[in-house]
Amino acid sequence: MALLKSLNPKLYYNNPEQPKELANKAHSNSHTSTLFHYTKTASTLLSILQEGFRFSYCLEEYFLLKQEYIGVPMISFCDIPINDSIEHSMKYGYYAIGLTKDALFECKEILKRISPVHYYISPDSIKPIFQEFENIRRMQKELASDRFSPIIKERIKAMERGECNRIDGIPNELVMEGTKYKMHVQQNLAATCLAIGLLKPYISYSKNKKKYHSNYDECEWRIIEPEVWNMDEGTIFSWLWSEQEYETWRGNGVKPFIKSENGEGYAGIIFTVDCISFIIVKTEKEIPSFIKRIEKLNTLCGTPLTQEKKSLLFSKVISFERIKKDF
Repeated sequence: MALLKSLNPKLYYNNPEQPKELANKAHSNSHTSTLFHYTKTASTLLSILQEGFRFSYCLEEYFLLKQEYIGVPMISFCDIPINDSIEHSMKYGYYAIGLTKDALFECKEILKRISPVHYYISPDSIKPIFQEFENIRRMQKELASDRFSPIIKERIKAMERGECNRIDGIPNELVMEGTKYKMHVQQNLAATCLAIGLLKPYISYSKNKKKYHSNYDECEWRIIEPEVWNMDEGTIFSWLWSEQEYETWRGNGVKPFIKSENGEGYAGIIFTVDCISFIIVKTEKEIPSFIKRIEKLNTLCGTPLTQEKKSLLFSKVISFERIKKDF
């Protein structure tokens, strides 16, 4: 009981303020072999088919950082069986696309960045992740300071290439320290960002609805776009490290997508027809008109779409109305 008493009462699932239905709710251990992405309109669903998924910042709340909020670049999915997804669709939309896990895992770049969300109860259990991130930030500042001059940085690169192992007039230990710092930042920044971006409290309190809700019920998966940093250029692709920074980026209109690192187009994920398990619309009546809209598509994720591939897409369309009745 000592361990249970030490947990943050707002996150512990037996919190007396929490509705009893959350504390007593039985969770199914079944998960699908498909990852589903939900959206609120048929037009957005068609846009995903035509262009692929696009990364966007999502504001996540953390209790271990001074700013408490971070804009994490991600694409979200869940692996809730579609016959159990009615409640989930009410929250996130009645349109969805399902991609097979196997197909996603075959892509090495996706495999590096995709994972189920880690639902934590006690903030103490995740402190080391944030401590490591602070170490990385400190090292970045050190490498950007006057301590490591352009000459030393050039020697660091030369040493990494194996072109020199002794630097006349410059303390060798300083170059070795800079090399160690650089390697540590390069190797651990992406991994640490991934670890932070996959964190979610087991239970959260909604200020708008004034009640607790179980994040764990959402069975969320994420593909995370890590922060990119270069010793010479600094931060090339950045996360948003405060609520104010996120709100400035978000604006008052439609939530924007994130530009790619080179500024040309948007950062995203593409897929093929064979990756798709389901394309879900809201009602049975929508299916014929939605299929007609697919018929007009010329590309799938930017790749030319043949009539044979279109026919395969047609066969994957189903409605939440049918799921509710028959699954």
